[in-house]
Amino acid sequence: MAKNLTPDVLRDNCYTIVELPLGGMEILDVVARPNGDYLVEGDVFDLCGGERPDDLTTLKVQLDQPSADFKAVTTKKTDFTVGVNFLEKFLSVFAAIPALGDIGAAFNAGFGGAASIEMTYSNVLQDFIDPMKLTPLVENKTCGPNVYDDLKKSLRKGRGGIIAGCLKSNGFSVQAFDEKGRNIAPEISVFKQLAGVEVGVECQKEGETAVTFTGEVPQLFAYRALRLKLTDKGVLKLRRSGKRAKSIGAPEPRFLWEEFPEDRPVVVHRRDE
Repeated sequence: MAKNLTPDVLRDNCYTIVELPLGGMEILDVVARPNGDYLVEGDVFDLCGGERPDDLTTLKVQLDQPSADFKAVTTKKTDFTVGVNFLEKFLSVFAAIPALGDIGAAFNAGFGGAASIEMTYSNVLQDFIDPMKLTPLVENKTCGPNVYDDLKKSLRKGRGGIIAGCLKSNGFSVQAFDEKGRNIAPEISVFKQLAGVEVGVECQKEGETAVTFTGEVPQLFAYRALRLKLTDKGVLKLRRSGKRAKSIGAPEPRFLWEEFPEDRPVVVHRRDE
């Protein structure tokens, strides 16, 4: 697992990196972990009943917002093989199929002799909802008749929640380093054989270079979830500590809600996949 990939800025703001980007995950979705991987279990309206509005902005949901906090997000430097395995999955979402061999082979050829790798998500957009606006949708509500029993069990154990923030990107840059930490210049011709993305070279600090990949559609790469608890009385609760924390997207300081970020990228599926 690529545990060390998660940068402090995401961990400090309770965001979890998605190992395989899931384009269908969005604000107000219910996510739970009944076993090993996470499942997207529909949205809050499927959970509690009620009609989902066609326009989420009527619920004060902010969509596709540039963020000064997350303008660019750089992962921690990690082992080259581990990092490439992670990148293979992300590039596959952009339909990046190399003409020669697999994506891993392209990275090995394009960054010969690399020992570690670092990735920066660029053009980051943020979707978010203020937790205060989310509370009326779930607080003291009961689960609908079609909610799966294992989802209820997960919520009773505190292993589920509601997506309150998403980070998306349509491009990223990759730097590779040798065993002494020196930047390796990419062999750009190798990466240009990747289909489905625009490939380029970017100059970093102190003359270091990175290869850039840009796709057409922003892909979700991290989410923030508020823990949702199903009580013994069968009602749903979002816990609030009473303290206040710095704003995450919301214009006003938010209450410190109980959240459940992971310190490593997670695999997320939809139940029907």
